[in-house]
Amino acid sequence: MSVTRRAPGGGAQGDDPGDRDTNNKRRDTQRQDGERRSRRQQRAAEAAARARRERQRRLLLIGGGALALIAILAVAGTLIYRQISGTTAGEQAAAQNTGVSVPDEGREHVAVGTPLQFKSYPPASGTHFPSAVEAGVYPNAQLPQYPNALPEGFWVHNLEHGYITLLYKPGTDDAVVQQLAGMMTQLPPAKYGRVKLVVTPYERMDTPITAVSWGYRLPLQTFDRDAILAFYRAHVDRGPEDLP
Repeated sequence: MSVTRRAPGGGAQGDDPGDRDTNNKRRDTQRQDGERRSRRQQRAAEAAARARRERQRRLLLIGGGALALIAILAVAGTLIYRQISGTTAGEQAAAQNTGVSVPDEGREHVAVGTPLQFKSYPPASGTHFPSAVEAGVYPNAQLPQYPNALPEGFWVHNLEHGYITLLYKPGTDDAVVQQLAGMMTQLPPAKYGRVKLVVTPYERMDTPITAVSWGYRLPLQTFDRDAILAFYRAHVDRGPEDLP
């Protein structure tokens, strides 16, 4: 016959409620410790991810700043080079087809036929005749008394009204003269609805062709439609008198 031993409290040995409570508490503690470790690991992973994102953001900012600095230095270097190389403002303007600035020589009126003197040629301002001429190619039938070229006194007055004058050396090839004359139909109308252009031969200049406005000249070695168009757009209607 087997004998069951009783614990001092009367229950069977090995089935003590206190032991069960202890075991349950131990398991609860282990579970809670595991949950805390898991939360700590998750927080550590999130912190590491945030740190990586912050490093990437700083690298992007540094890279963008470096690119901007390089661009600024490039622009500054170009400007410094132009100053060191001695390129004048007039030469830079000419390179952009807006012409070389010419000092203003005034705009006094004198009688038609009065001999005129200018400080530079071809003139881009200065004393001139009291009347301008119609836009067009000269010489022509409108002024038969000037069969060779339109006198300066007339077209300088046109410059005063915001016209552009295209000058070419006498003896220029007929094909080039026709190209210059053709600009009358290729240039856009000015503010008063007309093309403000005069084309005429002219002797006193160093290049075969020169475009002139009030205060500016664009010397050309050959016919250049795009350069003439750019010069026209830059200076038409910009004379000291706002007239058709």
